[in-house]
Amino acid sequence: MSDSDELYEENESESEENDFQYTITSGPLFRTVNTDFIQVSILNLFNIPQTMTVSIIDWQNTCNEDEFPKFGFLCGEIVNDPDDTITTQNGNGNGNGPIFSPPEAFIPVLTPFTFTIPPRQLFTVQAFLGDVFPPTPMYEVRVTFPLNVVKTDPIMVNTWGISAAGVIQAGTRMFNTEFKSFPTGDVRFMPM
Repeated sequence: MSDSDELYEENESESEENDFQYTITSGPLFRTVNTDFIQVSILNLFNIPQTMTVSIIDWQNTCNEDEFPKFGFLCGEIVNDPDDTITTQNGNGNGNGPIFSPPEAFIPVLTPFTFTIPPRQLFTVQAFLGDVFPPTPMYEVRVTFPLNVVKTDPIMVNTWGISAAGVIQAGTRMFNTEFKSFPTGDVRFMPM
C-alpha cells in the first residue's frame, strides 16, 4: 500500500467524522483588460450527485479576500433565486450589445457558491467583473468538494476569462489538471 493510499484511507475515515473537504485553486490569475466575466465549469462524470463550492475571489484589492457576484447555471438554466423587485428579463431586447451580461431578475450569490451537481451534468458559475479596470487586476478560482471525489468520482473543473462578446482571453484559462490543491500538493483526478 502506498503512502497516498494510506493517507486517503486515513482521510476517508476522518471524512465520516469531520465531513472532510478538499479544495483546489487556480492561484492568482491576471485579469486582462477585455475580461468581462469569469466562467468556471464543473462536469460531474460520475453516477452520483456531488456537492461543490465555487469561490471566485477578487484580489484586486490585495488586502481583502472578497467574492465576485456569481450566477450558477445547470443545463443552461439559471439556479439563482429570482429577484422579485426586478421585472425585466435578461438581454437588451434589440439584439445589439454584449452577448454575455449579468442575468437580470436574479439575485447574485455574494459568498462562495455551493450547489449539488446531479450525476453526469455540467454546472457553470459566471462572475461578472464590472467596467472598472483596477490597478491590480488579479482574481483566483477555488473549488471545494468532498474528499471521495479526488480518489473515485471523476469531476472535471475548467475556468476561463471571457469578454462580453464571448471571446476567451489569452492567459485567463486553466484546465482541470492545472489546478493545485489548497494549501499544498497536487490534485489527483481519475482519468476519463
